[in-house]
Amino acid sequence: MNSTALWKECIASLIKKWDEATVRDLLEPLYTEIRKSDFCIYIPSQQIIETIKSRYLEDIKGFIRSKDKDIVSVCLFLVKHDRRQEEIIQQQLSLIDTALTFDTFITGTSNEFAYGLCKTVAENPKTHNGHVMIYSTYGLGKTHLLNATAMHIKKTLPQTTYLFVHAEKFVVEMVNAITNNRLEAFRAQYRSVDVLLIDDCHFFNEKERSQEELMNILLHLNSLKRTVIMTFGNDDEQLCNVDERLKTFFQWCITARIEAPSLETRKLLIQQKFNQAHCEQTINQQVIEYIAMNFVSNVREIDGAVKKLIAYSKFLKSTITIDFVKHTFRDFISLKQRNITIDKIQKIVADFYKISQQSLVSKSRSKSLIVPRQVAMYLARKMTKQSLPEIGKNFNDRDHATVLYACKIIEQILSKDKKIKSEITNLEHTILNG
Repeated sequence: MNSTALWKECIASLIKKWDEATVRDLLEPLYTEIRKSDFCIYIPSQQIIETIKSRYLEDIKGFIRSKDKDIVSVCLFLVKHDRRQEEIIQQQLSLIDTALTFDTFITGTSNEFAYGLCKTVAENPKTHNGHVMIYSTYGLGKTHLLNATAMHIKKTLPQTTYLFVHAEKFVVEMVNAITNNRLEAFRAQYRSVDVLLIDDCHFFNEKERSQEELMNILLHLNSLKRTVIMTFGNDDEQLCNVDERLKTFFQWCITARIEAPSLETRKLLIQQKFNQAHCEQTINQQVIEYIAMNFVSNVREIDGAVKKLIAYSKFLKSTITIDFVKHTFRDFISLKQRNITIDKIQKIVADFYKISQQSLVSKSRSKSLIVPRQVAMYLARKMTKQSLPEIGKNFNDRDHATVLYACKIIEQILSKDKKIKSEITNLEHTILNG
């Protein structure tokens, strides 16, 4: 009788004495073989070995020896790859997006620390010292980083096991395990990996049983010097009802925050999105800058804008010019501009140049106030629908000729002074999205 058939019969005999669901979930996935006079069982985690030793080993030995007199001993081996691990790997392959790699992740000051942490774990998971927590709002790339980490491990470290799961899936699996009396198998799956990647952990808030299971898994992995990367929403209050032990564990972790991408990072992202979409048109810098100025919240917003432009241009058989972009997003931009007032512009410009709003609109002709005042008038004309006389009125009753002169001066400066041009670009961004 071969080892597989003998193992099946052994499990059938154990079911008569022990709980069937637990026995099947724990023992059926294990790989076995007969080596000379040894019956070898390959097991993915020390936890499962300890469970087998304490509950089933004597029964297993008795049954195996009774069926095959040539077998002298039953041996338990801790290994990385067995049928359970292969099943986990196959499940993970269905979750991973092969496009979300470290190479396709655009780095900038807003995300380089989080990127560096994940890259370090992916390259050296067994020597990395410490677990990682990444905070960010929706659509800024935290899932991309987890995916990239899993992809890198899969390609370069095939002997390293990992599990990439959304917190909601963890909870669903746990509930199903409890319902079907398969909790030991559930725990073994998570405790047997080298790297655990959990996305959107704020989902555990107010889920006490899930937190308890998570805590036990994290402590077990920590004791084995395994690595965990977790992501959270940017609002710390989402963790207000988390178990105190979990909070303590989180305090041990290295923390990184991903902020909204800078203007330069957004430009790189937009160009990348056009390239990834295999856009056949050459997109000029003016188009990229316009999109970058008006879509700032997150990467997914930028991705949606680029896809919309490409789809519209194909449908209408049009070239993606700056006029085409403005027309496509006219309703979106109009909605944003409704919230822009001259008062808002004045406050933002005054704050940028570190002067008071009162000084900005005053009658003073101090040299330190002239350029900021002209910039504010220029932006008021460009970004609001107010007439020149209305703008002048908001600047201490200046006449329309003064406003027009200020706008012309700034337009001339923009063609020569890169510093002022950069300042005004930043101000427009702040006004639109502040």
